[in-house]
Amino acid sequence: MPRVKRTPEARREAKKSHTANALAKSREELSDSYIRRLIVVERGYKPGDPITPERIEAKRQGIADKRARRKARKTRKPKPAPRVRRDEEQLDLFNPSSEITAMTASQHDQAYPNRPTHPAFPNQTTDGSDKDAGMSLLAYFMAHAPAEPQPWFKPEPDEPEPMPYIDGSDAPRPERYTSADATIPNRANHAHVDWKRRLDRARYVQWPRAWALAQIEQLNK
Repeated sequence: MPRVKRTPEARREAKKSHTANALAKSREELSDSYIRRLIVVERGYKPGDPITPERIEAKRQGIADKRARRKARKTRKPKPAPRVRRDEEQLDLFNPSSEITAMTASQHDQAYPNRPTHPAFPNQTTDGSDKDAGMSLLAYFMAHAPAEPQPWFKPEPDEPEPMPYIDGSDAPRPERYTSADATIPNRANHAHVDWKRRLDRARYVQWPRAWALAQIEQLNK
């Protein structure tokens, strides 16, 4: 059979009668005769011992205390509030409503230590921001220059190797240019090869400086 939904009035009445029943039951449980029976069966009672009203009252109080303790144990403790994650948005220095402004100075120093460190044990930052502190503006922009737009300042590819050695041809022997000397550091290379590399590199590394100067020009406008 489908369950009939009770009206709010009926629900209220049922709750009242339930409460009244529970109260009556608890009073009946803690009546004098019930407590007297408990005293008789408890350890240490000898037949013929007088059961005084004070003893009955003490027993009743003990039962009530025990119930209260059990009830307190059953009630759940409120969950602690979830910890606020300290992400970049909340730790924004320029946002006056952020969490960082609520810190005391000592808390701030603990969270963001800015002490001078020994060069062997630098502050552990992954983005290298600790190294930006004493930089000039030009050095800062050069260090943070984006990747070079590739067609510019790209070193030219090496000149094609001369033709392989053929008996009777005038082509120079390839060993003169392609030798182990070219790959070994600090070994003397042919002067013009070395100079060409230096020129290429000098042209190539102009890019961060050119970009940095352009940024500073924009700032100065």
